[in-house]
Amino acid sequence: MGNTPPSGESIIRAVIERYSQLDSYCDRGAVFGELGTDGPYAEVTFETAYASPNLFRFAFESPHPFPPLSHLIWRCVVGCDGTRSYLRIEHPGKPADQWFEGDVATVVAGATGISGGSAHTIARLLLGTVGGLSLTDLRDWTISGSTVVDDIACYQLVGRHPSGGQWELVVEKDSLLLRSLSNGTQRQVRQDILVDGEIQPETFRAPERPQS
Repeated sequence: MGNTPPSGESIIRAVIERYSQLDSYCDRGAVFGELGTDGPYAEVTFETAYASPNLFRFAFESPHPFPPLSHLIWRCVVGCDGTRSYLRIEHPGKPADQWFEGDVATVVAGATGISGGSAHTIARLLLGTVGGLSLTDLRDWTISGSTVVDDIACYQLVGRHPSGGQWELVVEKDSLLLRSLSNGTQRQVRQDILVDGEIQPETFRAPERPQS
């Protein structure tokens, strides 16, 4: 970004440009609730895989929110194999539900709420066909500080949601990769990020359609 200190807005624009140019991307992470009376708790754990231009897989698990029933796990996967887009939800003790669509934006929308927003966050950055709220839709981005995550220097940024409320981001200074996002009620954390490496094609294989 040159010798001039970057602004919050310029970092956000650079983050979006960075993701749009990736040949591939993988991560794993979690969504934590921030308003629980017992402190932060993992609501969702997830893994992402992407290969340009449109191969995508976002798999996540969510335990029952009532602690004595936390052994009941919902497992979901949303993605695109290059031709078909799909959403599969496995309910504890029940047959899986599957939906197949022509566009990935539809299935990502179906997974957004149940993934704590994490499915949309990364799909919005990686896939140009996915709409909805973008980081550029938030206002007044400023650098609030700096931190270190896994020995990597990061920016801390704060932006204002159009409907009110404050979002906080942590972004690696050199790579411009997103490490965490907090909207005040939930915090998404990403780690083990790998970019521009080879991903096996079978990673993106869609589930089989049920027999009619």
